[in-house]
Amino acid sequence: MLYPICIAMAAVSGGVGWYFNKGGDKKKYRLFVILAAAIMVISTIDTLFVEAFNSKIAALQVLVTGALILAVVNFKDQKKEVNSMEIRVMGVPEGSDPPEVREAWLGCKIPVLSFEEAKEYRRAVLNGDYVVKTEEAIKALETIGRSDAAAYIRSHALGPRLLFLKEICRIAA
Repeated sequence: MLYPICIAMAAVSGGVGWYFNKGGDKKKYRLFVILAAAIMVISTIDTLFVEAFNSKIAALQVLVTGALILAVVNFKDQKKEVNSMEIRVMGVPEGSDPPEVREAWLGCKIPVLSFEEAKEYRRAVLNGDYVVKTEEAIKALETIGRSDAAAYIRSHALGPRLLFLKEICRIAA
């Protein structure tokens, strides 16, 4: 009977999937949850045939397999939710820019990058800070009529991403 081997493999796959989900790597999370579900399906089929449909173990396996499959199905829309998040800057950012440029960020509503898109800032994202595309942030400044600050940021930005600390931002409604 494959049950002990399959349950151990499914547990390891599920644990690895949980680790990747916690770290924000949704693609690897989905892969390991699918692997765990596949292992449980194999184990369930084996148990059903060996135990002739009257085993409590088989019933439990069917329930666990169903739960894993539901986890995979529920996952499909999570990426859209993460990518559609926006922040509103509620405080003046620290930095070397002139005070009037830093103050221009107040009230800006800026789309936030997903964890996958902000890989080079993992530590900041795990800390709860927000990474945005520089161009999106400049557009946000222009949208609220702060074109001088937008021009300054466009000419002085050090890269394609900007970091906003969680202490000065709120999730936009």
